[in-house]
Amino acid sequence: MRKSDVIIPVYNSAAILPVLIEKIADSLSNISDEYKIILVDDGSKDNSWSEIKNLKNKYNFILGIKLDKNYGQHQAIRAGLEHANAEWNFVMDCDLQDNPKYLIDLYKKAIADNVEVVLADRQAKTGRIYYKVSSWLINAKLSVLLKKKINYRTANFGIYSNVVISKICSLPYKHFYFPVAVRKCTDSISEFKVMHNDRFAGKSNYNFFRLIALALHAILFVFQTGDKGKPSFHILEMVE
Repeated sequence: MRKSDVIIPVYNSAAILPVLIEKIADSLSNISDEYKIILVDDGSKDNSWSEIKNLKNKYNFILGIKLDKNYGQHQAIRAGLEHANAEWNFVMDCDLQDNPKYLIDLYKKAIADNVEVVLADRQAKTGRIYYKVSSWLINAKLSVLLKKKINYRTANFGIYSNVVISKICSLPYKHFYFPVAVRKCTDSISEFKVMHNDRFAGKSNYNFFRLIALALHAILFVFQTGDKGKPSFHILEMVE
């Protein structure tokens, strides 16, 4: 088992990937030389997959997964989690708003607090008001349904133990929503304050209506029980 893996959903981010990988590799070298960076192309319309294959040719620590179409960020995360095999697993976005320099801090916090999960508490200088308000409302509702307090400034960026990832991968695929999955599988959670950067390039793929759809999936996943069922995504190609 490797020391650490990083799972990253990718959508239309070809221009960002080389810089992202360089920064992640630099940060992870402070933890261990045993790691994989798992890039999941979620049906990108640009040349993200070609760039992932180029990066694989350059770095042996890259594992690329290409989904046959766009399934959404959380299904892409699930696809990546199922190919992770590390003691500690990071999940982050590909747009460099989640700064790779914090990976070592999240790891140290997990060890110091002896917890299974450390979430990034994102301190944003800027941001769309409707996004902040909708995030607060969604997480307030989820907190009530789960009977667990969810900080609206946390999302996917964080570090997760292999034990938690194994439990998450046993949950149903349908309506999968990663932050809810985490709370279903553990209460051993700390938080670490980070600065949330502006996007390195491009613009967010989330608009108001997509946020509403995401909120519905999150609420439905709270009540999702039973067997895993069949995967909600299809892997078209892999490079490893």
